[in-house]
Amino acid sequence: RTRKIVGLHLPFRVPLHPDRECRRIDRPECLNHAIGCLRLHGAPGPELQRGARLIDLSTQTVLPGLMDCHDHIAGTPGDGGDTQMLQETDAHQALWGAMHAKITLDAGFTTIRNVGSGSYAEVALKRFINQGLFPGPRIYTATKGLGITGGHADINGWSPDVPLRGYAQIVDGVDAIRHAVREQIKYGADLIKITASGGVLSSGDSVHHEQYSEEEIRAA
Repeated sequence: RTRKIVGLHLPFRVPLHPDRECRRIDRPECLNHAIGCLRLHGAPGPELQRGARLIDLSTQTVLPGLMDCHDHIAGTPGDGGDTQMLQETDAHQALWGAMHAKITLDAGFTTIRNVGSGSYAEVALKRFINQGLFPGPRIYTATKGLGITGGHADINGWSPDVPLRGYAQIVDGVDAIRHAVREQIKYGADLIKITASGGVLSSGDSVHHEQYSEEEIRAA
């Protein structure tokens, strides 16, 4: 028979995918990860209910998990990247990421696409979340991303005597871009971020400036 949805927060995860038609779920194991219209047949066995917390959603609207397709989860709030790279370390980025991951999940976002980071901290964060060690959303990460010398992802306006690595991996030319893409995939990138134009928060460029050539973009 069909029942009203009553949420059970259980230590099991069964990912479901959106479906236009109601889906029959026999012996449901996890409702807080369910997406779409569900018909629940039967209840979880006592071995699953032991230690579970009952969440009665029968009078509420159940919203599917949201997706944030442009995130910088390891970034410093309110900073375009320059100050973070000048004053903080990769360890700071890892800690910012862990804190933001819980905030993001609590806000209803169960999946994010992280499109640029000053380090590989969010790769480690993703692994910890997947292992159940930290609370957080599913992360698809571009790791460092790619940017040109003096462009949107670089740190500009400082003395040339101050060595700065940029917020992204700074690479120019077809061969260098191919190498950088292979390197980022090697270290955990799910996708490649290309900073193809100028930006808003960076110094010395404009959103109207083309920064990578067509040949360079195709190489990526």
